[in-house]
Amino acid sequence: MWGDRVMWAGPRDAWLVEALANYSALQALAKNHPSDLRIALDYYLASLLRTDQKGKSLTDAGPVTLGFRLSSTKFPSGYEEVAYGRGHLAHPHAARDAARSRRQDPDARFNATLKQLSAISMEKQ
Repeated sequence: MWGDRVMWAGPRDAWLVEALANYSALQALAKNHPSDLRIALDYYLASLLRTDQKGKSLTDAGPVTLGFRLSSTKFPSGYEEVAYGRGHLAHPHAARDAARSRRQDPDARFNATLKQLSAISMEKQ
Protein backbone atom coordinates (compact mmCIF):
# COMPACT_ATOMS: atom_id res chain seq x y z
CA MET A 1 0.00 0.00 0.00
CA TRP A 2 2.64 2.55 0.99
CA GLY A 3 4.70 2.31 -2.18
CA ASP A 4 1.60 2.86 -4.30
CA ARG A 5 -0.04 5.61 -2.26
CA VAL A 6 2.53 7.54 -0.28
CA MET A 7 5.53 8.78 -2.20
CA TRP A 8 8.62 10.35 -0.75
CA ALA A 9 9.48 13.96 -1.44
CA GLY A 10 13.21 13.36 -1.74
CA PRO A 11 15.90 10.73 -1.19
CA ARG A 12 16.10 11.51 2.52
CA ASP A 13 12.43 10.52 2.89
CA ALA A 14 12.53 7.15 1.11
CA TRP A 15 13.34 5.27 4.30
CA LEU A 16 10.14 6.57 5.91
CA VAL A 17 7.92 4.98 3.27
CA GLU A 18 9.89 1.72 3.56
CA ALA A 19 9.64 1.84 7.35
CA LEU A 20 5.87 2.39 7.21
CA ALA A 21 5.46 -0.48 4.77
CA ASN A 22 7.56 -2.73 6.96
CA TYR A 23 5.68 -1.63 10.07
CA SER A 24 2.40 -2.52 8.36
CA ALA A 25 3.80 -5.92 7.42
CA LEU A 26 4.93 -6.51 11.00
CA GLN A 27 1.44 -5.57 12.26
CA ALA A 28 -0.07 -8.14 9.90
CA LEU A 29 2.48 -10.72 11.02
CA ALA A 30 1.65 -10.02 14.67
CA LYS A 31 -2.05 -10.46 13.95
CA ASN A 32 -1.89 -13.50 11.66
CA HIS A 33 1.26 -15.31 12.84
CA PRO A 34 2.19 -13.90 16.26
CA SER A 35 4.79 -16.57 16.97
CA ASP A 36 6.73 -15.49 13.88
CA LEU A 37 6.91 -11.83 14.91
CA ARG A 38 9.73 -12.43 17.40
CA ILE A 39 11.69 -14.31 14.70
CA ALA A 40 11.39 -11.34 12.33
CA LEU A 41 12.35 -8.78 14.98
CA ASP A 42 15.30 -10.91 16.12
CA TYR A 43 16.46 -11.13 12.50
CA TYR A 44 16.42 -7.34 12.11
CA LEU A 45 18.28 -6.84 15.37
CA ALA A 46 20.92 -9.45 14.51
CA SER A 47 21.37 -7.85 11.10
CA LEU A 48 21.95 -4.42 12.61
CA LEU A 49 24.39 -5.73 15.22
CA ARG A 50 26.34 -8.13 12.96
CA THR A 51 29.94 -6.99 12.54
CA ASP A 52 32.31 -7.30 9.63
CA GLN A 53 35.98 -8.32 9.76
CA LYS A 54 36.93 -4.85 11.04
CA GLY A 55 34.33 -4.89 13.82
CA LYS A 56 32.00 -2.41 12.09
CA SER A 57 28.25 -2.95 12.27
CA LEU A 58 25.38 -1.33 10.40
CA THR A 59 24.97 0.98 13.36
CA ASP A 60 28.15 2.61 12.01
CA ALA A 61 26.68 3.11 8.53
CA GLY A 62 25.09 6.45 9.45
CA PRO A 63 21.67 7.91 10.14
CA VAL A 64 18.69 6.38 8.38
CA THR A 65 18.07 9.73 6.67
CA LEU A 66 21.14 9.11 4.49
CA GLY A 67 18.77 6.92 2.52
CA PHE A 68 20.28 5.16 -0.48
CA ARG A 69 23.72 6.51 0.42
CA LEU A 70 23.82 4.03 3.31
CA SER A 71 24.78 1.42 0.72
CA SER A 72 28.50 1.66 0.04
CA THR A 73 31.55 -0.50 -0.44
CA LYS A 74 31.75 -0.75 3.36
CA PHE A 75 28.05 -1.59 3.72
CA PRO A 76 26.81 -3.01 0.37
CA SER A 77 23.33 -3.78 1.73
CA GLY A 78 23.33 -0.80 4.09
CA TYR A 79 20.20 0.92 2.84
CA GLU A 80 17.96 -2.14 2.81
CA GLU A 81 19.12 -3.44 6.15
CA VAL A 82 18.99 -0.07 7.91
CA ALA A 83 15.73 1.14 6.32
CA TYR A 84 13.93 -2.09 7.20
CA GLY A 85 15.83 -3.05 10.33
CA ARG A 86 16.12 0.34 12.00
CA GLY A 87 13.41 2.30 10.19
CA HIS A 88 10.46 0.48 11.72
CA LEU A 89 11.94 1.15 15.17
CA ALA A 90 12.26 4.88 14.62
CA HIS A 91 8.67 5.97 15.09
CA PRO A 92 5.75 3.55 15.45
CA HIS A 93 6.76 1.78 18.63
CA ALA A 94 7.40 5.03 20.46
CA ALA A 95 3.89 6.21 19.54
CA ARG A 96 2.38 2.88 20.61
CA ASP A 97 4.25 2.89 23.92
CA ALA A 98 3.08 6.42 24.66
CA ALA A 99 -0.53 5.44 23.97
CA ARG A 100 -0.17 2.28 26.02
CA SER A 101 1.13 4.28 28.99
CA ARG A 102 -2.03 6.43 28.82
CA ARG A 103 -4.14 3.23 28.75
CA GLN A 104 -5.39 3.93 25.25
CA ASP A 105 -5.64 1.50 22.38
CA PRO A 106 -1.99 1.51 21.30
CA ASP A 107 -2.76 1.09 17.62
CA ALA A 108 -5.93 3.12 17.09
CA ARG A 109 -4.51 6.64 17.02
CA PHE A 110 -1.38 5.67 15.10
CA ASN A 111 -3.36 3.73 12.49
CA ALA A 112 -5.76 6.65 12.12
CA THR A 113 -2.80 8.92 11.45
CA LEU A 114 -1.48 6.50 8.82
CA LYS A 115 -4.89 6.47 7.11
CA GLN A 116 -4.90 10.27 7.05
CA LEU A 117 -1.41 10.31 5.55
CA SER A 118 -2.49 7.88 2.87
CA ALA A 119 -5.63 9.90 2.05
CA ILE A 120 -3.69 13.17 1.82
CA SER A 121 -1.14 11.58 -0.46
CA MET A 122 -3.88 10.20 -2.74
CA GLU A 123 -5.48 13.67 -2.99
CA LYS A 124 -2.18 15.10 -4.23
CA GLN A 125 -1.86 12.57 -7.04
